[in-house]
Amino acid sequence: RVLFRSNARFLHPSYTVCAAVSANDPGALKNILLSGSVNIDQLTSSGASALHEAAYDGKISCVSALIQCGADVNIVDSEGWTPLHAAVCGRSLQCVELLIGRGANAKAKTDDGLTPLGIALQQGDRDMIKLLTSLSNRTQTSNRPRRYSFKEAKALLSFSPSNV
Repeated sequence: RVLFRSNARFLHPSYTVCAAVSANDPGALKNILLSGSVNIDQLTSSGASALHEAAYDGKISCVSALIQCGADVNIVDSEGWTPLHAAVCGRSLQCVELLIGRGANAKAKTDDGLTPLGIALQQGDRDMIKLLTSLSNRTQTSNRPRRYSFKEAKALLSFSPSNV
């Protein structure tokens, strides 16, 4: 468990976030983020956010805590990678599922033009390919506008609040 004293001023606040992620300590992470002294989407000196780091390392509890505290699931690092790219590269099926479920763009491209699926294909990770394909198909069908029959559309168009 990561312990931070409130009077300790020797660490930059963004470093404490990285330390909490590194220690896989979602409780400390939430306390640090809720203190309001840290930009949750701050990129580190390595060019990635805490969410990128947690996703790559497969630290699902930290990924969940960061998202609950408002981390941007589509933030890009210095090379155009999103946390979803990082999770795929780190081979974390749970993090991929969570990120897509929270709105991560499964079709985002890195500066090199790689999508998360492209990374999985390069790695030959069959489980990841299957997961990304199924989640992508589910997302596409759930985002399609509902089609109405002529009869349903006519009923909707003739609806007025006075009829209720």
